[in-house]
Amino acid sequence: MIKNILCKKMFTVTITVVLLSVSIFMITPMSSEASDIANPAVKAKQSNEYSPNTAWDLGYTGKGINIAIMDTGVDDAHPSLKGKMLAGVDFTKPELFFPRDGSYDPDDTNGHGTTCAGIATGTGEPEKKYQGTAPDAMLIDVRIGTALGIGPGEIPYLQDIYDSALEGIEWTIKYKDSEWEGAPEDNYGIDILSLSWGIYPEDEGTVGGSDGSDEYSTGLNRLVDAGVVVVVSCGNEGPDNDGLWCMGAASKVITVGATDDKNTITRTDDVIADYSSRGPRKDNGDDDPYDELKPDVVAPGTDIIQAEYDRIGDGSDNGYGDRGSGTSYASPNVAGIVALMLEANPDLTPKQIKDILRETAEPRGTPEYPDYPYPHNKWNRSYGYGVVDAYEAVKTAKDFGKEKEEKTGEEVIGGGLWFTAVLLISLLIIAAVVVYVIKFRKKH
Repeated sequence: MIKNILCKKMFTVTITVVLLSVSIFMITPMSSEASDIANPAVKAKQSNEYSPNTAWDLGYTGKGINIAIMDTGVDDAHPSLKGKMLAGVDFTKPELFFPRDGSYDPDDTNGHGTTCAGIATGTGEPEKKYQGTAPDAMLIDVRIGTALGIGPGEIPYLQDIYDSALEGIEWTIKYKDSEWEGAPEDNYGIDILSLSWGIYPEDEGTVGGSDGSDEYSTGLNRLVDAGVVVVVSCGNEGPDNDGLWCMGAASKVITVGATDDKNTITRTDDVIADYSSRGPRKDNGDDDPYDELKPDVVAPGTDIIQAEYDRIGDGSDNGYGDRGSGTSYASPNVAGIVALMLEANPDLTPKQIKDILRETAEPRGTPEYPDYPYPHNKWNRSYGYGVVDAYEAVKTAKDFGKEKEEKTGEEVIGGGLWFTAVLLISLLIIAAVVVYVIKFRKKH
């Protein structure tokens, strides 16, 4: 009898161990090989290296946030981008034949825009391998670039006649609060502009880069003032550049440089990409010594594998391929992170988002101005304020303002308790006086 009981127990234990083992081996492990590099390297997507300290682990993937990609167009039928486009406009075609109310769907005949859209918002379908940092964000396609990769305004002698980039900026300001047809209420308007574009000043040969007073930069500043977060690449001129190109020089935008992540998720081996333009921006002569501190942050932009476009078709049958390197691919990575921050806290202003990204970035390099106040004392001409950290940025965004609210609540509660105590004491004194007066009258 005892022997049978022992046998049954041993059998039960054995079966339990086998079932547990099977269940463990059936769980798909998070593997560096099963994921792209740039996304988990900024601590947006989960990874063996950084989970649970990633933005996606916090539960934010960009839901309810709209990102405008101002570029060469987007093949929005690509599996990674299918169903994302809410509105579109094409400034490389004549307005007479192509509507500019957001109802037109521009295709990509260059490839640059589709890649940038994938980096920011791609779902990575069907394998979910090459996902954007905000895969649940939606897309507005603002095409300003031709098949040649430049806009009509960048062609010599045409800039004063027609400039697609300036037209695109003005359109974004005009339509920033639009109720896109068929879009859910949470996806009205434009929250973020991702701009992987740069135009040199007309007098670049004599003045070098822009000081932020050019018409592109001032236009982008107005867009930020209107409430849209603008993320711009800083340029690919390398360490010997003479300032930054227009757009990335705008004082109020988030200017992004690129790192080389050495094809590893681990951030410790990341270095500044040799092509990434260095700061600071040209001095605009105002009283603010900090608006020249650009780039703001850096993110992976080297050897990127992402969505591929279709020159003739809509990209619906396309997959993923090597898209090369550039700060163009670092800025949409950060634009996606901004979408996560806005999902966590929709009340944040563009300036607050920029400040949070600067403060939470992982500092690299020797600080250029160690005597400046924090966080400006950690700025480096190559890395800016540091390597962007999606987890810390989203976590800070989520809690931003709560400390003040809690403190205000405590002050209200504390003030209420103090008032109550004073009132009770006053009532007791009055009651004592009344009792004394009554007794005094009875005696006399």
